[in-house]
Amino acid sequence: MSKSFRDSENLQWDIAVDVVTIKRVRDALDVNLLELANEESKLPERFNDPVFCVDVLYVLCRDQADSRNIDDIAFGRALTMDAIEEASDALMEGVVDFFRRDVRIAYRKVLDATRRVRKAQAKKLMEAMESPDLDRMLEAKIESLLHPEKSPTPLSSDATNSPDSPELIQENTPTQN
Repeated sequence: MSKSFRDSENLQWDIAVDVVTIKRVRDALDVNLLELANEESKLPERFNDPVFCVDVLYVLCRDQADSRNIDDIAFGRALTMDAIEEASDALMEGVVDFFRRDVRIAYRKVLDATRRVRKAQAKKLMEAMESPDLDRMLEAKIESLLHPEKSPTPLSSDATNSPDSPELIQENTPTQN
């Protein structure tokens, strides 16, 4: 069963995870898609790299791209981060669906939990970004950068350890023997 996503040009792309596509990705990119379900694998972290993700997606969608006369460059340009996220979700769904039923049920629960956590994190981030405390903190920081003489905080240790401070200039000056 294939999963789908849309790119920024509103083209629909179908992702089918089967033995053929798993082999195709392994041969082209030396990546075993089934490792996505292995909690000890580093592969899920690699999908945080949008370039890596688009490379995998292109291999998975290459037949469709060829039939549309779309090369890897045009394919990549049509994938915004929103489209990449949607495609990654479709890929993960496809990988989960590839496994036999008893394993698939467990992986589906992990995938659903991951989505809930990601959604909760996004909500917390938005709440923090909309907080008046954030605005006050940013305004105070900008003010201290623009007018350091008005800054209520004492000089930080970084300022006294700058490469141009007299102590470091003397320490770094070669001595004559």
